[in-house]
Amino acid sequence: TKMYRKKDRENTENAAKYPGSFENKNHAAACRGCVFTYHTLVLPTVRFRKRYGYEEYMPYLCNLDYVMFGVLGVPLYRRHICFADGDYCDFSLKPGAPLLPYWPPVFTQGNGYQ
Repeated sequence: TKMYRKKDRENTENAAKYPGSFENKNHAAACRGCVFTYHTLVLPTVRFRKRYGYEEYMPYLCNLDYVMFGVLGVPLYRRHICFADGDYCDFSLKPGAPLLPYWPPVFTQGNGYQ
């Protein structure tokens, strides 16, 4: 818990220094079966897509998170994403769980994950 609080403090300091940059909030045990969860509270790409009208591409950009974590062999599970819900993206890591297939895109698979 001490490590998570330190990381949250560093994220807050970075966001104050560089407004509009990524800002995360870490959680020691945020979802059942997960060893680690963090929420991205500020995501520059969301602001960009709203400004330039690229909303339809955001689900595909978010799907790249599954690709990235999958290449690392880490199962990523998420139920909340900025572009759809507006306030944060969650990243929950479940070691030992199967990797979610990232193609077709996770948001099209109908299994409750975005």
